[in-house]
Amino acid sequence: MRLGAGFSIVLALTLAVAALGMSQLQRIRTLEQDSDAREQLNTLAVQWRNETGINLARTHAIAKSAGARTLWDDLRTPMEESSARINGLLKELQERTRTTEGKQLLAQAEQARKEYVSVRDKVFKALELAQYDEADELLAGELAPRSQTYLGAIDAYVQRQNQRLAETRALVADSVSSALVWLTVLTVGALLAGILLAWLITRSVTRPLQQAIGAADLIANGDLSKDVLVDRKDELGLLLSALGRMQDQLRTVVGRIRQSTDSITTASGEIAAGSQDLSARTEQTASNLQQTAASMEQITGTVKQSADAARQANQLAASASEVAAKGGAV
Repeated sequence: MRLGAGFSIVLALTLAVAALGMSQLQRIRTLEQDSDAREQLNTLAVQWRNETGINLARTHAIAKSAGARTLWDDLRTPMEESSARINGLLKELQERTRTTEGKQLLAQAEQARKEYVSVRDKVFKALELAQYDEADELLAGELAPRSQTYLGAIDAYVQRQNQRLAETRALVADSVSSALVWLTVLTVGALLAGILLAWLITRSVTRPLQQAIGAADLIANGDLSKDVLVDRKDELGLLLSALGRMQDQLRTVVGRIRQSTDSITTASGEIAAGSQDLSARTEQTASNLQQTAASMEQITGTVKQSADAARQANQLAASASEVAAKGGAV
């Protein structure tokens, strides 16, 4: 259970580090996409302003030339092309602008453009009608302030996009710094937690193992006097309990062997006493046997003498028998 808990904590911290890293990377990616989008908006707005400035310069050139037909013909087509590009840029800006403030600034710029184009068309009409004085008045009195308002609206939009771009880049930098800090903290925390858990688990495993080894050594050396203490319910506690039961069984077996040894000692004493009695009796019997042997030797001598006499008697009987036979024949 401790091993499982330790690995679970380490894995949880690792998952937390991974989750934080992924979330921060996703946030940074989103901010970078936002930054790219604002940079594109800024680029489009700058192109819009450049095209507008060029057309404004062309308008002034045509107006100052007092409606010179050659210049009018040369600049009219480029102005129409610039206006078409501006329309395309405005359409793209309208599609890409997401914030309410940006849409408001874009709407103000579009309104200023309409007013500017309206006055510019009046100037061109006056030039077509050769009303040069009226064209100059319109150019100085209305077109100039309208163009400044128009360009100011575009600059306000560009400035706001630059500001939002800077804010987004600052957020990216803050997110990177925050991610580094949190990842460092979690990584260090995971390392410290892993080291602490490894030490605690190792200590909780090695101490009861050393206790079990000590108990096993005592039992191996024949010392059954010390009880095996069990104060845990894990696998090592089961091992210590098994050693304790083994020690109790060995005590019982040794007790029985001791009782049997005592009984054997008593029986051995009785057997030794009986053996001594038997030895004494055996010695007496041996003495009697020696006396009997001496008597037997005497009897044997007598028997030998009787046997010699018998042989002599037999020889005499044979001689007598022979004599008798001869006497019978005679």
